[in-house]
Amino acid sequence: MVELIQRLGRAARDGQFSGLFLLMYEGWAHDEKIPAVAVQDREAPIRLITKPKPSKQERTSHAMLELVQMKDCIRQFFAEYLNDDTLTGM
Repeated sequence: MVELIQRLGRAARDGQFSGLFLLMYEGWAHDEKIPAVAVQDREAPIRLITKPKPSKQERTSHAMLELVQMKDCIRQFFAEYLNDDTLTGM
């Protein structure tokens, strides 16, 4: 998630170009059940990694699945993820 936010922030940073954020994901990510975890564990993988080369499903974080499956505003998701309450007065 942190790398995603970094890349998103670098799109068209200089102001001379327009940027587009496109999130592509595999179908399993939309259907995967998200286990309940504490807020501080959202970056943890959704499955216990038990082998040297884990699959995408094993490496994917809870937060990434939340992002893929959300039905609300993506900006709101990022604001909550980053504890940013500057625009909404949360």
